[in-house]
Amino acid sequence: MLEKPLVNSLFWTLYFDALKSSDGEGEGCILINLEGVKTMLTCRLEFKCTDNIAEYEALVQGMYKALSLDVKYLQVFGDLEIVVKQVRNMMHCISTHLKHFQSLVQSLTSHFLVFNIFAIPRI
Repeated sequence: MLEKPLVNSLFWTLYFDALKSSDGEGEGCILINLEGVKTMLTCRLEFKCTDNIAEYEALVQGMYKALSLDVKYLQVFGDLEIVVKQVRNMMHCISTHLKHFQSLVQSLTSHFLVFNIFAIPRI
């Protein structure tokens, strides 16, 4: 059973997602600070990749941005449950590419005092 998000004024919030359009693939995220100010990050990927890799790319970029802003408490939300479960070690990674991203994300989490990640349903 997944934890419920904490309601706490110390937590920044990060939403991440892969993006697909006629122009190609990309990723994006929204980082929301303690006052509710939103920072949007988007990136066009210059390589073909799976949805899982694009989702991980978005998560990693959002985490790097949060770290650059010295965020210590971070709640993260993504709509691809497989990525969330892999980050939480609830699902095994078979792909070496995904294992790399899983390890990178888990390494980045050590820089936060508190890090929580949750799956949210796609609309």
